[in-house]
Amino acid sequence: MLEVHLDPVGGIAGDMFVAALVDFRPDFETG
Repeated sequence: MLEVHLDPVGGIAGDMFVAALVDFRPDFETG
């Protein structure tokens, strides 16, 4: 599972946020 440290309090929320971000901007990739 991809670990994202964008939201210090939202583990699943942060992952969903990043997923939405990547879906919104395919050119933006983390890692």
